[in-house]
Amino acid sequence: MARLRPSAASRWVPCPGSVTLCEQYPETGEESVPAAEGAAAHWAASEVLESFTQGGESGLILAASLVGRVAPNGVIVSEEMIDAVEHYVRDVLAEAQTRGTLSGTFVERHVFIHSVHPENEGTFDSAVFMQDATEGAFIIWDFKYGWGIVEPHGNWQLIDYAIGLLAEWEERGIPLPHTIELRIVQPRPHHPMGMIRSWKATPTELYSYYEALHASANEALGPNPRYVPGVPQCTHCSGRTNCTALNRAVYNIQEFVDYAPPAEMSGEVLGARVYQLRQYSKLLDALSSGVEERAIAQIRGGEVVHGWDAKLGNGRTKWKPGTGEQVLSLGDLLSVELRKPVELITPKQAEKAGIDKAVISAYSETPTTGMKLVPMDAQKVAQLFNK
Repeated sequence: MARLRPSAASRWVPCPGSVTLCEQYPETGEESVPAAEGAAAHWAASEVLESFTQGGESGLILAASLVGRVAPNGVIVSEEMIDAVEHYVRDVLAEAQTRGTLSGTFVERHVFIHSVHPENEGTFDSAVFMQDATEGAFIIWDFKYGWGIVEPHGNWQLIDYAIGLLAEWEERGIPLPHTIELRIVQPRPHHPMGMIRSWKATPTELYSYYEALHASANEALGPNPRYVPGVPQCTHCSGRTNCTALNRAVYNIQEFVDYAPPAEMSGEVLGARVYQLRQYSKLLDALSSGVEERAIAQIRGGEVVHGWDAKLGNGRTKWKPGTGEQVLSLGDLLSVELRKPVELITPKQAEKAGIDKAVISAYSETPTTGMKLVPMDAQKVAQLFNK
């Protein structure tokens, strides 16, 4: 496996030292449930897409037919997974159909990004290529099943893939596309821009990120890489528990907490303090989760962690896959209604189904949930400073 994977670029670009640190302290214990479910959802998505793009003796595979199937990692494919998969698959196939290029659609394709570093390579989820110079575009998708919000703009993983693909086109003498679209499909968490978000850039704009990738890659596998604590790089670093830089940063938080700010703070000071506290909170969470994972691994290995024990958590009890009809029959037999009452789909789902937004607004409402502090958008910042 390549030492510099695009999927971890959001970690090793800002913190080059994390590469050797993660190799020294790899993930311990079993794969987490969210990670295992994500892998199963990706397997289901690739099975469906490849049946459309490559064909085969078994013919087309519909996502719904995979409910209850066991993925290669042993996770049972659920209806919730398939609901997310269908959003992603529909988006890829719709773009391929619009551009008339199923043959130019690639699923789970490996790409070598050796222009960045010989150890930089990985596999993207899917992409649609348009080699027609008049069209001059391609789209790269990243399907996210998890809850942690991922944005397409400045996304190091997708940028890394794109740079590798652009280098391929140059080597093959194919005219570079006019536009590259980096697209995230993340159906589960709410996002004001929707579950499908994209960023369009020209090759020139993407190449402006190349120097940072190249420099971090060389530094990461060089003799004295820097260790730079921060968010998000510490969140998914398996070596964070043993990272001197992160531990030092967390210790420095005490000085910040002990400092007594004036009773009346200016807007500038107050804004800076809110930002610092939020960043420190995330760093503490990253270190705390790493320490707890290490403690669980040691307890499972038979060691004593004084004052603590490891206990297996339980999720929500649910019916086993494929038992729906039997359960309903049992309920009918015992005169117990086990069917859910019919419910309306959400206004957002109705809009996606084709109902006009103006019509929906006449019958729907969005309740407020109280005031909360949010970062000011760039346009409003510009307006304040231009006064």
